[in-house]
Amino acid sequence: MSQPVVQAIFDRLAGDQSATSFHAAVGGRYYHLEGPENATLPLCVFGIDDPASLDLRYDGSEVQNWMFVFQIIVPNTEATPD
Repeated sequence: MSQPVVQAIFDRLAGDQSATSFHAAVGGRYYHLEGPENATLPLCVFGIDDPASLDLRYDGSEVQNWMFVFQIIVPNTEATPD
């Protein structure tokens, strides 16, 4: 996967660090492909779910559609992880 795409996701996740943000909900712990061993929970791991398909438009332009999967891992001691 293109490093600029991965960096754009990191930038977006870190863009809002307010108390009610995704960043705060996972304690700033989001990783590409895998998290560190014995990491503190909660955390998020993301990666590509489907290779970028090429969409050929009627005007001759080409657009790539990327599909990602985000796994959010929470401690099993929480009754309501949201």
